[in-house]
Amino acid sequence: MKFKYNSKTHVIESDDSEVLVTWLPIGPEPFMQFILSTGDKRVGFRTDFVETRNLPTSFDGKQRILRIIDLGCDILRWDNKVGRAISLVNTLKFANEAEQRQVLTIIMNALAAFGSDASACPAQTEYSDELKNRIARGELIQKASQ
Repeated sequence: MKFKYNSKTHVIESDDSEVLVTWLPIGPEPFMQFILSTGDKRVGFRTDFVETRNLPTSFDGKQRILRIIDLGCDILRWDNKVGRAISLVNTLKFANEAEQRQVLTIIMNALAAFGSDASACPAQTEYSDELKNRIARGELIQKASQ
């Protein structure tokens, strides 16, 4: 699946019309919020703000680094009309490891195209240590009794 960032709509579009990632620009919070939509499923996730790393390359000399810090999380957005935050995506646990792996792969590939000319210098994507540990402990997988 190929991805391309549309800065006008804040959407990372894919060549599959049912798969897209929407960036939700927010205020002073120390993270960025996104929603992955895959047709029948919506998954909220957050990354640290974009860091850049100097590269000895022929590109612009910078590479964006996006570190995923939360996955399957609530995504809220302030609504001025109702005067409160509304939920855009609720907390989600994955049915099994295969589904979790598939979603993580899509997110990592989509983020590589976020806010950059991916053909020239794709963003580097990684997981925070805390998220790696949560994945390893199976915390993002639905338990049989849930």
